[in-house]
Amino acid sequence: MADNGSARLAAGAVTFVTANEDRDHDTGINISVKTPDGVEVASISVPFGVFKDGTTAGPYPLDVLTETTKDGLSNGTATITIHPNGDDTWRFDMRLRLRFTDNTHLSVSAENIELNDDRNTTQISLGGPPN
Repeated sequence: MADNGSARLAAGAVTFVTANEDRDHDTGINISVKTPDGVEVASISVPFGVFKDGTTAGPYPLDVLTETTKDGLSNGTATITIHPNGDDTWRFDMRLRLRFTDNTHLSVSAENIELNDDRNTTQISLGGPPN
């Protein structure tokens, strides 16, 4: 199927693979997917429970908040923020998958992320326009 840059965002999901430093049960997580001009188009924000060392959690569905197209997300970002209750360090890989109305997907992975109470946010690029 030919790429359709005008296909609309239909759904999204995020999966976490915890490395050797787990996430405490009371540390909240926010994921926010934004267009290059800062419009939030999808998100999830829940506590999730503990993520133990060496485990995979998810996929967790994102809420689609604002209509956008595949082209509209080109060069967009995904921001991951944790909200520790006290001290917490979490080391993980993240996989984000966005599905569009033409049944194509945009998949982004980030490895070796470390977030803690001092550095609680990281941003990941969704990449440039499709070829």
